[in-house]
Amino acid sequence: MNVDRRTIARKSSAVGFAFQIVNILLSFATRKMFLVVLGADYLGLNSTLAQLLGALSISELGIQTVIIYRLYKPVAEDRHDEVCDIMTVFRTLYRWIALIIALGTFALLPLLKYVITNVSIPMREISIAWLMMALTSALSYLLSYNNALLYADQKQYLVTYCDLIINVAFSLLNLWMLYMYRSIYLYFCIILLRTLASNVMLLVIRKAHYRWFKFNRPPRYLVREVLADTKDMFASKIAGYVFNSTDNVVISTLIGTAVVGVVGNYITIVSSAKAIVYSIIGPIQNLAGNLLASDTENDRTGFFKNFTYITFFIESCLLIPVALSINDFVILFYGKQYELRLTVITMIIIDAYVALGQATVGCMVDASGLFKEQKRFYRIGAIINIFLSIIGAKIIGVEGVILGTIIGNIYCWYKRAYYTYKKVLYTGNEGLRRYLIYVIILTLFFFGEFAVLMKVFGILWSDSSFIIMIVKAFISLICVLVGHIIVFGRKEEFIYMVNLGRRKK
Repeated sequence: MNVDRRTIARKSSAVGFAFQIVNILLSFATRKMFLVVLGADYLGLNSTLAQLLGALSISELGIQTVIIYRLYKPVAEDRHDEVCDIMTVFRTLYRWIALIIALGTFALLPLLKYVITNVSIPMREISIAWLMMALTSALSYLLSYNNALLYADQKQYLVTYCDLIINVAFSLLNLWMLYMYRSIYLYFCIILLRTLASNVMLLVIRKAHYRWFKFNRPPRYLVREVLADTKDMFASKIAGYVFNSTDNVVISTLIGTAVVGVVGNYITIVSSAKAIVYSIIGPIQNLAGNLLASDTENDRTGFFKNFTYITFFIESCLLIPVALSINDFVILFYGKQYELRLTVITMIIIDAYVALGQATVGCMVDASGLFKEQKRFYRIGAIINIFLSIIGAKIIGVEGVILGTIIGNIYCWYKRAYYTYKKVLYTGNEGLRRYLIYVIILTLFFFGEFAVLMKVFGILWSDSSFIIMIVKAFISLICVLVGHIIVFGRKEEFIYMVNLGRRKK
């Protein structure tokens, strides 16, 4: 593997990590201000509408994933005309998507009263909030295609720099506006302005780094091929929406919109930990795309094994401390009345673990362009998820909704691993068997540490305080690190990870 690729990936991971930390702090500050100023009903409304908007965003169909996959080789080989052709197709498709979202927004307006339940918010406010959120989403597609070229060229850290500047400025503005004017309309207006500013800055960055770039009239065969791949990605996109965006809708419809706000406090915290993990391992997919285009099968196998462990190590270092201190954070930050029962918290953590655990096989499948294969199993995964979530909501409540998501995700994890070993690493059933055994070992290690620490902390502390929360998180992290050194310290993948962190640019 080329050293320059590792250096770029490391740089992108470091920048992404810093961005996520800042973004998380601003996100919690905004959420707290939102809760204090506007209340739990509006917080639940915001979360539910955001996930409804995900249904419209299915129209994106996974086009960006397809385009980035197609850009890897021509970008690596400096085939500028082909890059321009691909980007022209991308721009055209995204303009159509913006139109579809705008039209779909009005089509869904009459259905809002059936989804937003048990709240005291006037329907007029709900409708206006929905229109403003949808307008922001539609406008985001007008220039956001520029980041595809940066990602394919492993310059995503430039996108992250851009997002960091924009998010800090507009989040601080939104905090001040919420405090001063207590208006949900101003809140959404500022988000709209933030989206426009981010897209304009992306355009400036693209023009500065690719002066040779121009839009061409692409050949018809390219349009047909992109549309064919996009069609295959559609099932993946639907499944992604079901896995990530329907829980709040199901909870809001069958249990109550206000409950979404309460559960959302915990999900936001866990999602923040997931975002940090993704920010560190996110450059892997772009690194994998370049690697699969040029390196040998041995390089692929070594790459996959090492980064499977690195992903697990990072998620252990973040998820376990978060899981063990999350209740203290919610009680201190939001209030005792927003505390959830232990079973719900445990289900949220399991769901996060499964989602992160399959990230590496997901990177390999996407970077290999296995869109048809994904279509076959994602349909089944989506059906399992939504069916079990609805049944679970009626039988056991919130836990049932999350359980449906977990089972659907486990199925897709297995299928992604199957195709990774069959069509990317070419080691077949034997390689898959070794991978599954390895994953089971890692999973037992993760939840073993989690269970032991939870038992010990339950004995040591019965109250919540800021100091106790920090101590829990710190002790958890130390125990995770020590555990990894004891169990995996002599393994090749652990040594690789340590050496990777030591390498200089």
